[in-house]
Amino acid sequence: MKILVLGGAFGDEGKGGAEGAILLNNYYLEKGQKYGFVVRYHGGANAGETWINPGGIVVFSHQVPVGIGMDGLYAAFLSGGAILPKDPPEYKPKEYRPAGLMEEIKDLREKGIRVDKTNFGISGRNQVVLLHHLMEETDAEAAKGKTGFGTTLRGISTMYAAAAYKQGMTFAEFVGDNFVPILRDRILPAVHIKFGGKYDIPLDRYVREYEELREYLSEFLVPEADLMRRINRPETNVLQAGCQSIGLDVYNGANRHSSSSVTTRPPLNTDITLALFKFPQSEVGDRRFTHDGAWVTYDNKVSEVMRGERGDLGGEYGTTSGRPRKLDFNDTVLYRHNILVGKVNRVGLTKMDEMPKFVANFGTHGSIPICTAYKYRDSTLTDLPDDSQVLEKCEPVYGEWRVGRDFLDPKRLSRIKLFSELTENSLDSLRRLQDHLGGEVKIDILSRGPGSDEKIFRDIEL
Repeated sequence: MKILVLGGAFGDEGKGGAEGAILLNNYYLEKGQKYGFVVRYHGGANAGETWINPGGIVVFSHQVPVGIGMDGLYAAFLSGGAILPKDPPEYKPKEYRPAGLMEEIKDLREKGIRVDKTNFGISGRNQVVLLHHLMEETDAEAAKGKTGFGTTLRGISTMYAAAAYKQGMTFAEFVGDNFVPILRDRILPAVHIKFGGKYDIPLDRYVREYEELREYLSEFLVPEADLMRRINRPETNVLQAGCQSIGLDVYNGANRHSSSSVTTRPPLNTDITLALFKFPQSEVGDRRFTHDGAWVTYDNKVSEVMRGERGDLGGEYGTTSGRPRKLDFNDTVLYRHNILVGKVNRVGLTKMDEMPKFVANFGTHGSIPICTAYKYRDSTLTDLPDDSQVLEKCEPVYGEWRVGRDFLDPKRLSRIKLFSELTENSLDSLRRLQDHLGGEVKIDILSRGPGSDEKIFRDIEL
């Protein structure tokens, strides 16, 4: 069985917690079966996930897949990713969590989580973020001023651009014997010509900067072909996880408000594709919500009421950046689009434990507003426009979703583990939401907290 888990909107949907729960409970598998592999692909250290491992340790994952250290599970980072070996402090705001690969592995080992070549491998075909990528992205973001997208300054976009220009370096090249000649003869001359010397860095600095990193990370190098042979066997159970959410896909996301990676192209064919949606919808960075008629500010009413406290597992702050997230009403036009382009057939709903507060502050008679269409001039649009200028001029058309009674009773909800324990009123509420999402997807998982044991799994037909 090949399972794919994706964020359904703009990120921060609680994907790490859902992945951990699926792995721990072997959800979607026949009785007695277990997952043998967890696979991360595309994106990189700009995308963080929070999960709680079987020992109760809170883990912040950036490049090492969720599930690392679990018995019998092999974690792999397949091609298409952006490997950040080190997180130089001069190229990131001080509140950001360390996200360099060596730092992340050391942190996991200090927490007693096993990470070695027997349970973690990195495809040699991943690209590597180098010093000049970090410098270039920092300058590019600063130059955009108020029109910047709020990048995490991890050099991801500039690394992908370099790869497209045939000026990138693969992970195999980074840890291999040809590191110096590739830099000297191919990459650094091209950088000098392209930027007129602005990002010239002496070769010996690269050698000094990466000497320890290259030796430390070399044990995790695995040829892409070897990984694919092992993972793609019909009898192998694999959980795939895209680093980014569908709404950030560079080709299929919400127009120019996207990242640099291709979330909707997983390395393996999938049997089940699960997309996660959160109540309320959130985003980190300086993009706007697609359904809003103006830029969403960080101090709007929904954000103010629902954000929570910094440092809390349920607080709405970026796992990587630590920045406050913008919150707003959920946009089912965006969701229907992402379900289509992501080939989604299953849905999970997160932050259901926050629903009483959401309804109390923004609901009417047990219903909450959700965007069901866009208004553009004299037309009503039910699909996401392909033209970014049209999209930015759209205004939201709101309907209502009547929330099931179980989701408004925290004590009762905390005891529920299966859909069969929900009242008919709550099941009917989920059916109505499925209709808003296009009617062809099934809601499979509800999250009532960050822990892997705080998930409600579907065991009956809806």
